[in-house]
Amino acid sequence: MYINLTFLLQLLVACYQADLLLSQTMTINPSGSLRAKQGTRVSLRGDVSLLVRSPRIVFNGKESDVIPSDVVGASVKISVPPFEAVATYVGGNATHFLFQFDFMLLSEYDDASIRIVAVSGGVATKVYSPFLNLTVLFPPCCNVSLQQEARNATDPIIPPLNCSEITNDVGNPAVTKITWSVTSEPDSLCVGIPTGSLNELYTFNPSHNLRNCNNANVVCRAANEVGSTTKTFTLIFNSVPGIPTNPLQGSPIPNGVAIAWQAPIDDGGFDIINYKYDVIGKISETVPSATTSANISGLGVAELYTFTVSAGNALGRSDRLNVSFESPDIPRAVSGVQSRIINTSSTEISWSLLTVDVSVELNVTQYFITIVNGTANQNMTVSGDTSSVIFTGLPSGSYFNFSIYALNGVRGGIPRRTFVTGMTNPKGTPGTPEQLTVKSKTSKCVTLTWRAVDDAGGNGFVIKRYIIAYSSQGSTATKADVKTVLPEHDPNVEHPVCELTPETSYIFQVAAENQVRRGRLSESVMETTDKEKESAFPVGLVVGLTISILVGIGFFMRLCCCRKRKKTENLTRGSSAAPDAAEMKQMTKSPIYDSSQGTGKGGLTAPVYAAVTPVNDNNPVPLTTTNPAYQTAVDD
Repeated sequence: MYINLTFLLQLLVACYQADLLLSQTMTINPSGSLRAKQGTRVSLRGDVSLLVRSPRIVFNGKESDVIPSDVVGASVKISVPPFEAVATYVGGNATHFLFQFDFMLLSEYDDASIRIVAVSGGVATKVYSPFLNLTVLFPPCCNVSLQQEARNATDPIIPPLNCSEITNDVGNPAVTKITWSVTSEPDSLCVGIPTGSLNELYTFNPSHNLRNCNNANVVCRAANEVGSTTKTFTLIFNSVPGIPTNPLQGSPIPNGVAIAWQAPIDDGGFDIINYKYDVIGKISETVPSATTSANISGLGVAELYTFTVSAGNALGRSDRLNVSFESPDIPRAVSGVQSRIINTSSTEISWSLLTVDVSVELNVTQYFITIVNGTANQNMTVSGDTSSVIFTGLPSGSYFNFSIYALNGVRGGIPRRTFVTGMTNPKGTPGTPEQLTVKSKTSKCVTLTWRAVDDAGGNGFVIKRYIIAYSSQGSTATKADVKTVLPEHDPNVEHPVCELTPETSYIFQVAAENQVRRGRLSESVMETTDKEKESAFPVGLVVGLTISILVGIGFFMRLCCCRKRKKTENLTRGSSAAPDAAEMKQMTKSPIYDSSQGTGKGGLTAPVYAAVTPVNDNNPVPLTTTNPAYQTAVDD
């Protein structure tokens, strides 16, 4: 009989491998099924045959890293998200090694399957231990609800809260008790009584309305043998809206005011439909919910009013929000009103612009000016940003009464008028110079410039000269200087005023003259002269030396003259007789010395100022002025 040795060898190897597989053992203890409470720590003991290698834990189908099997106490952290545990080698013998597997029971794996997997040493095939099916026990999960959700404030009874809807896995321990707690402000306004076999219902006191319990937090706690869980429920009941908030009185409007508000914090569980506002006895209107402002017009002048607004939803209207306000007033009186003569037929009226607080006052839109001359009236209206106006075509040499008041759009009330008197120049009176300014200055001079006068006083008149009047500040005395007119093509006149005192303040004015009249003085300007510059040499020393030299020269000349005469007389008379009195008087005469003017201290004469006369002014008609003091000063 022929025997196939190759086949026999393969059969022997297969039998050996089968024996090895049968001798490979992996157990896990406990095994089968395990029920444990959530949050407890579980330890499993694994027993692995030495005929296998690279043991791992399989948790819900996911393998961990290899568990160490060489040193007692060596461990490996097993991480199979969301599961984390530690496997530790705790010892062994010739045929097995043991490890311990510790982990915490969490909700993420309430139904877990655990077993060991390793690689066979003979055939490199994975070998598995039996399963451990793990069931985690949890506390009950409750759900709090109202038996009826949509409630309104007209129903005085709050329905019971229900905590009987318990969510629990099959086989989980049953609920043993339900407790309630309520937090509200204050608690006494929202209390109830638990009822039912496990207190699953919570019934509120029927004498309390919904508003007392609105936004209260109700806590239900359900417990079993594992533990307890809580559920918080906030009581929110539908009702009418809350009161509108944040009233704002906006800018005033003519005979009214603009008012705004904001939506209520609590809409009552329904959308705001509209707002209703009114001013008692004046206006009442309902507007859509998108409108949160109103212009209240048609009111009186500076009167107190009360504005009310309420919000509405599907259940009704809120309480009213009240705002008191005062309607705008007519403008205050205009201040700083002045009149200025322009010429024989024109007068200017100027004033200070009114400034207002826009939160309580209306801006000035116009100024109304009236001029009265006997029975003839002239009116003029200008914009609110205008501060002056010129009336023309007026009679010459006349006085006028002016009134002015401001307008801001408010109708009614008596205008607050301001009055001022003005006039025009008499016929033949030249106009008043304008734009008087100081061009330059020194310690003793101030140079003035002004706009030449165009109006010489009527047909046939020309400006002959200008009069500059000035005085030191605080002094009643007035000096005058005269300047002839410059060529007609030059619109500006310039003239220096000198012989002033250093470091002194002066007030300057200028007037124009024609052939018959002097016009009115211009607006004044004030200027202070500079400090006098110190000389490089002492002034007193220079003056003293000069006087000494002059006196010495005079004495020497007189001495020479006396000797000459004496010699002549001696030659003529032949004697040394003294001169008579007449001769002595003639001899003592000197160009720089006059005993009739002397004071015994040098006899120097005081300076004499020459008056400046007008050029080509041969007009014999006497000049007149509206200011005799200045006329006298010039004439002098």
